[in-house]
Amino acid sequence: MVNEDILEMFREILDEMKEYSNNGVPLIVEGKRDEASLRRIGFSGPIVTVSGARLHEIAEKSRGREVIVLTDFDEEGERLAETILSYRVENDKLTVYFRGKIRKLKAHVTPCVEGFAKLYFKAENTRRENVNLFEKANLELVT
Repeated sequence: MVNEDILEMFREILDEMKEYSNNGVPLIVEGKRDEASLRRIGFSGPIVTVSGARLHEIAEKSRGREVIVLTDFDEEGERLAETILSYRVENDKLTVYFRGKIRKLKAHVTPCVEGFAKLYFKAENTRRENVNLFEKANLELVT
């Protein structure tokens, strides 16, 4: 069971990342399920999947642009992220920033991007329930 505070931190990280994405910063993910998970959360910006693609081509096309490499946080995904970043010359501040934040929560949340939507909506529901309880408690105090 994931702690409510961890869920809330995870939701906030994804909301911040979503803002960058929806303002045009491309995300690089492993596969179509990862993309689908992010789309369900509301990511509307460009998302590039690396499955079946040549990594150096993706890196070349994104050269000079800020991107967020959001591969899974398992051993294979970490290796893939390192490979993509090795083809790029720029300092990928956003990738390092977001991967670092999610990596800190990795012991508590799924390491797979395709599972992010489930956790995100769980956090949203928990937040709504807490707000409803708070509002109900305030109404009872007022009356």
